[in-house]
Amino acid sequence: MLGRDVSPARFVLLEHRWDGVHWDFMLERGGS
Repeated sequence: MLGRDVSPARFVLLEHRWDGVHWDFMLERGGS
């Protein structure tokens, strides 16, 4: 599910940078 196009470390960094915003982006991208 998560980390499909991103590495675990990179995912953590994104989570820290987007601060939840990436979650919405991932959900919109997955279309689930």
